[in-house]
Amino acid sequence: MLTALLLSFSTGGLLALAVRWKPLFLNPVCDSLALVLVLNKLVSLGHFATHEEEPWHELLPLHLCDWATFTGVVALVTRRPLAFELTWFWAMAGTTQALLTPDLAVRPPEISWYTFYLSHGGVVAAALLLTWGAGMRTRPWAAFRIFAWSQLYLATVLGLNGLLGTNYGYLCAKPENPSLLDHLGPWPWYLLSLEGLALALFWLLDLPFRLTERRPSPFPANR
Repeated sequence: MLTALLLSFSTGGLLALAVRWKPLFLNPVCDSLALVLVLNKLVSLGHFATHEEEPWHELLPLHLCDWATFTGVVALVTRRPLAFELTWFWAMAGTTQALLTPDLAVRPPEISWYTFYLSHGGVVAAALLLTWGAGMRTRPWAAFRIFAWSQLYLATVLGLNGLLGTNYGYLCAKPENPSLLDHLGPWPWYLLSLEGLALALFWLLDLPFRLTERRPSPFPANR
């Protein structure tokens, strides 16, 4: 939903303003957001494990947004360049799409509705906080580097989908709810379309950093 995406951007912007106003807030704010993401994921997994009738192999954190959550937590805590780049590109190119066209069959007050939006919105907010607040920047060739890392995700999850009979990452079938994949052709051809679209989006997301030539930030990115 557009509202959820706007709230994510607003949260990331407000957190960034807070740490720019008081640079001493940077570490506590980043650590707190990382803790929220971890606790939310544990609550989500615990809820599915105890309340859903799905088999265990359907509950694994193998969607791309799950991986973005992991890299987001690492980036918030360590401010490592690779973790930031993975979070930036995956969150802004992928997680934003999940917020706009969520594949959800539940509504409030179902807890999985809240954990879904907190997880996805939190990852987007983390990417913006690290960029606008911590002053982190992508390195040269980052778009192509993260595209290569995305191939590792693609190969790993496709293999696991084949072994487990699952559909993580929607790599074996499109989601039931309307999504961007509906406009990219039938399976498996939409995977090729998605590859091209991902590379184009990564390049566009990297363009602002290239245009500014990674101007030094007044706020240290590293701890």
